[in-house]
Amino acid sequence: MRLTLPTALAAAMSLCPVQANAVEVPLYKTATDWSGYCLSSGACTIYTAAGDGLFSVFRGPAAADRAYACLFPIGEDAPTDWSLQVDGTAVLSASDAAALSPSLAELAATDAATPLAAFARKLAGVGLTPCASAAPFTAEHAAALEEATVAEVGGGGTPAAVSTTGFTALALWLDDRQNRVGTTTALARPGDTPPVDAPSATVIAMPGALPDDVAKVWNASEDECERIDDAAFSQADAASVALDGHTTLYLLPCGRPGNNAPTMAILATKVAQPAPADLPTVVEGRTSDESLAGSLTWDGRNRDLVSSWSMSADCTMTTVWPYRDGAIQRGRNSESAGC
Repeated sequence: MRLTLPTALAAAMSLCPVQANAVEVPLYKTATDWSGYCLSSGACTIYTAAGDGLFSVFRGPAAADRAYACLFPIGEDAPTDWSLQVDGTAVLSASDAAALSPSLAELAATDAATPLAAFARKLAGVGLTPCASAAPFTAEHAAALEEATVAEVGGGGTPAAVSTTGFTALALWLDDRQNRVGTTTALARPGDTPPVDAPSATVIAMPGALPDDVAKVWNASEDECERIDDAAFSQADAASVALDGHTTLYLLPCGRPGNNAPTMAILATKVAQPAPADLPTVVEGRTSDESLAGSLTWDGRNRDLVSSWSMSADCTMTTVWPYRDGAIQRGRNSESAGC
């Protein structure tokens, strides 16, 4: 069973301005049996199928954020006592002791505006069983999984196989996305360098946090956007991004979170009233204007605006609009291999 993002997630489940990286690292990544994605908030996860569920490793963008592993069963209660076994030996386990194995909700509960809190709400919004017990995941666990012949994960029932094919590539991707390569907290290839914060947008947990002029533009879009309640809003990847000294980008939901949920991009500047962003896109050599796009995410590492639109279980259309020279540039479409 192979799951890809964002299809699998939908089916189950203050930026510091930096220069664009010389080598771009994609917002979505798949290598054989492992996949990964990041939210605008800078929280990222990598995951693979584990029976009918997912085995996931996730981490927030702050330098002090630890990586955690969790078992996400689909369609049943998440176990609070589970273990990862490598070649018959348990190398990672979660227990009922909250102090040792907090739930994802507990990790995120300190502040609703933190990236991990936004990540927890996003998972709940697409129906993925909440992580009942998360275990800290370190470079030692990653090395054990990388070298494993057989890996399994389970929580009381029959253990489910966990593929190791593609894990190393995704662990490297996760570290690269979050500026951890060669640092003391890297998962794949740790070094001696202290970690630094990864680029991230500011989480908008509730519509009441919006500036009045931005809220007015968003509320005026009823003909284009489905109105949603506060709970649904909190489950979207709503965020604001300080693009430069005078321009802020707001990414706000235009429908309930889920597969292909449209997002409104609003630009607010100090010299003009906020307005929906113009997002021209090159499609088959021609330029088309499209201000609403599916599942818009801010890619803080590459300074791109990215839309992901699932065409089928194996086909995802991705559009990337780079932010360069003080403006959002013309976007270009690309397709996944399954299209």
